[in-house]
Amino acid sequence: MQSEEKVKRYFHKQAIRFDTIYRDRKSLWQKIVDRFFRQVVKDRFNLTFQKIGEIKGKTVLDVGCGSGRYALEFARRGADKIVGIDFAQAMIDLAKSYTEDLVEEERCRFICGDFTKYDFSGKFDYTVAMGFFDYLKNPSDYLVRMKDLTKGKIVASF
Repeated sequence: MQSEEKVKRYFHKQAIRFDTIYRDRKSLWQKIVDRFFRQVVKDRFNLTFQKIGEIKGKTVLDVGCGSGRYALEFARRGADKIVGIDFAQAMIDLAKSYTEDLVEEERCRFICGDFTKYDFSGKFDYTVAMGFFDYLKNPSDYLVRMKDLTKGKIVASF
């Protein structure tokens, strides 16, 4: 387990490199690496949307949203409001850049902050936390908070 500050620095520094897994256009080498070592990330992405099901008109909280790829997909599938929170500013900057000039921008909001302390002022229909728990020392506190903020399903990976 790594300290929160170490993880935050890592993702701030590696945001663009980490995000390449979600891109279609990449080098042959990167495709090979992704296929053999990072396929689970793409599988997790697809499984999340299978588990959530119909999202049209719903609200979603994306904890540890990273570069906002899940939020964008939720918006494309008709979610009414998506809030993504991450503690790495570079990830939030990427997420915001992906929604610029898109219709989805008005439905996606990205916050750089501490999930446990941020006042979301309301509940969400769904909460997702993909890859988020891999970096936590005490996940139960986060799960309790997610439960308090969620009216419907929580979909998370461990």
